[in-house]
Amino acid sequence: MYHIKSKILLLQNKIRLTMNDNFFKFASTVTGAIIAYIEPTLAYIVIGMILIIIDNITAFQANKRVKKKFPDRVKDAKYKSVKGMKTIRKVFVFSVLILVVFSIEKYIISSFSSFPFTAIVSAIYCFVEGVSILENYNTANDNPSKFVELLHKVVVDKSERYFDIDLDNDGKIGKKEE
Repeated sequence: MYHIKSKILLLQNKIRLTMNDNFFKFASTVTGAIIAYIEPTLAYIVIGMILIIIDNITAFQANKRVKKKFPDRVKDAKYKSVKGMKTIRKVFVFSVLILVVFSIEKYIISSFSSFPFTAIVSAIYCFVEGVSILENYNTANDNPSKFVELLHKVVVDKSERYFDIDLDNDGKIGKKEE
């Protein structure tokens, strides 16, 4: 009786090891396939993620500068920890966008064109993030960089958003018209 139970236990362990081994092989294969598919886009995704993180850091710094410069006007911080979820969503949307554009470029457009759509879409997104970083840097900054001053026609001062006011070219503050 004991001999039969031990054989059954050995057989159960062998089956369990085989199932675990097969699951590990399957999981490894799926993971390898996913990595191989997204590998050509990783550079674009990493660059975009770095810019998104820098944008959030500069937004936080701009928020601190505005609160310090205008403590009586700023009731509530525009940058809150809730924005962290927005950042995660932004990274996810950017990653999916790059993967979709890469798939379209690889499987649909590559048959008749070799135009680098993935690189173009990534460059446009990085430009938008770069402008946002410059806007954050320019917001309530007493010493804006010369580069920001040159691009001031494109780069806006986000102080208007903080106070719901208009800043005219002379630096005078007026009520925002609705």
